[in-house]
Amino acid sequence: MLTGNNGILTRAEEAKIVYEESEFKTQLELEILGNHDEKMQMNAVELKTNIEAHIKNASVEGNEFPLKVKNTKTNKAYMIHDENEIAIVEYNEEYVARIKSRYYKTLKEAIADVPTDNIQKEIILLKDDNENVSIPTNTKIVLNLNNKKLWSELQTTVISRGTLEIKNGTIQSNEKHAVYNYGTLTINEENTIIKSLSTSVACLVNQDGAELIINNGTVSAEGTHNALYGYQNESITINNGTIISASNAAISSIGNITINGGNCSGKENAVIIRENSNLVINGGSFTAQVNSALHMSSQSNCIINKGIFNSNKTTDANWDGVIHHDSTGSLTIGNIGDNNNNIIINNNNNKISGIFSDTKTTGKTITINSGIINGYNGLNIESKDTKIYLNGGSVTSKNSNGYSVKFWHTSLTNTKLYLKNNSVSLNGHGKTGKNSINYTSYVTEVN
Repeated sequence: MLTGNNGILTRAEEAKIVYEESEFKTQLELEILGNHDEKMQMNAVELKTNIEAHIKNASVEGNEFPLKVKNTKTNKAYMIHDENEIAIVEYNEEYVARIKSRYYKTLKEAIADVPTDNIQKEIILLKDDNENVSIPTNTKIVLNLNNKKLWSELQTTVISRGTLEIKNGTIQSNEKHAVYNYGTLTINEENTIIKSLSTSVACLVNQDGAELIINNGTVSAEGTHNALYGYQNESITINNGTIISASNAAISSIGNITINGGNCSGKENAVIIRENSNLVINGGSFTAQVNSALHMSSQSNCIINKGIFNSNKTTDANWDGVIHHDSTGSLTIGNIGDNNNNIIINNNNNKISGIFSDTKTTGKTITINSGIINGYNGLNIESKDTKIYLNGGSVTSKNSNGYSVKFWHTSLTNTKLYLKNNSVSLNGHGKTGKNSINYTSYVTEVN
């Protein structure tokens, strides 16, 4: 009797394996049919229990669909799906991603299979993946990282020109951007991490005309650049989450930003806005380690309705503040009648002012309607042609040599202080009210 590769015994054994595997799959199909209820629905846990009880050599992973069923004798695996229709799919350990019951060996293949018709498809990552990908225009994708990591060594990991939602895992680049957005990008879920180790570029970039919404998660620059960088005409909305830079400003933008909550922390600054940027802050905490928490420059404008701002700067600097107003635009803090505790602006080490108005720009406006503002000086004004409206809130120097409001230079031409004595609390230099203000002869007070 022949026993070689073409021998009868070998062929018989192969036929037996094929038959047994066919029987295994047939039994799976029968168990699935038998586990439907009257509404043609299945319970994943019950199906798992029945498969392991009734089918020899069957081992099931998971307690929800898709269930992974393995034939422990042949090591062949199947995925059982219950998404609109039942599907039994032979599983290959090389698979990286899936869309419903379709499996792909690369994430690029899965993205390429999404039609450009703006009908949303969810791609689920099945394993950690070293790959950089692009999301085309007119595609609508939910990238469910499934507690896995997608990363690239030398390239930007994800470039998106479509509509993309990222959730449940980590996207990382070691040398470039983690994510570069030209389209509409939403970041969801607390366990979502967008991370870059780059020393030359920002972690997450929102390009000119793009839209970014952060509902939760972490954007982290662990190299030497910004966590989030926004271009002009773009839109950024941050509802929650953490934005952090180890060595630079956490957020730097020349576009339009609305921050409703979350935590923003940077070594240099928490937030920098430039050019014609407009920033509205409705909540959240903002912390800088060595400079101002918020730095405004160029023609930028900022409205703060609620939030906590801190700088941990440890060196004396009359030319800096927890909020550094170096813009020709306007800074508005609080609303008349609001609880002062809604807004706290504080230098933890009493080395810089609460708000500093830089001499390099003129024509700006500072309006304080409510809030608590503390620092070496409460307000430090060095700019000409500046209007300061004190309509409410508390402005206090936390240093015995400081003032509630200090007008630093002697020739502040056209700088005007609009003061509502009965509505604002002023404390500084051991005095209260107007006596705590350090005037110069060029400042005009308007009651």
